[in-house]
Amino acid sequence: MGSTEKITLKISGLWDNEGHIRHLTKAKIAIETVDEKLNEQERRHFIKKVKETELPIDRPVHYIPHHSVAKESSTTLKRIVYDCSCKDGREKIRQKKQELADDEQKLAEIETFCEPAPQGSLHYRCTNCHVRGHKADNNKGNSVCRNEKCNDYLSCGQKDKHKEYRDDKKKIQNRLKNIKNEIADLEDELVRATAYEAKSGNSFTKVVKDRLRKSNPTKYFQSSVLLRDVMALKTAYDNRIPIVS
Repeated sequence: MGSTEKITLKISGLWDNEGHIRHLTKAKIAIETVDEKLNEQERRHFIKKVKETELPIDRPVHYIPHHSVAKESSTTLKRIVYDCSCKDGREKIRQKKQELADDEQKLAEIETFCEPAPQGSLHYRCTNCHVRGHKADNNKGNSVCRNEKCNDYLSCGQKDKHKEYRDDKKKIQNRLKNIKNEIADLEDELVRATAYEAKSGNSFTKVVKDRLRKSNPTKYFQSSVLLRDVMALKTAYDNRIPIVS
């Protein structure tokens, strides 16, 4: 193997250029032996030797533990999209539902506060402190209101006296509407992704996995062993589900 030749390996779904070689040379293995090992692994299709620019790093491929599979399934990209979208979609729905609950609580709080008891026998409200039972000025012998000017509808309970109450309520209602729409969209996406999974229920991987598990539950208890044999059968049968006689 020439010193200028660059090798790119894909092992367990991770890229490593010459890192594997450096690891082996630390164990005092001659470079010729490393070359033989790499060639053997390539012949067995456990690794694939490519030019640096031949295969993009982010290209999706099937892989099983410890070994990459060079042959890419026609459903690989869809499967990756399904897995990611379901996981991400469920998490987003959970977050949005929590936001919805928080805003619903806020709306309930500002709508259910109680008006303080009247201070006197009058039914109209003071224009200063907004409390019923007296006036702000000295009209008809009433005393001037000595309370502090009301600046918060949560204190006086007079929602119609405060524009900020209407503004706050409108903001929360708009947020609730938007969040509900977002949840509906996310749930629709999840339904479509789930429908794809149901449609793909007869895929080679799923069918053969089920058959192998039933044939030898003890052996295929470990998913790594199961995936290894599934991928070997997939290559052997060219992704066509074998007919059970």
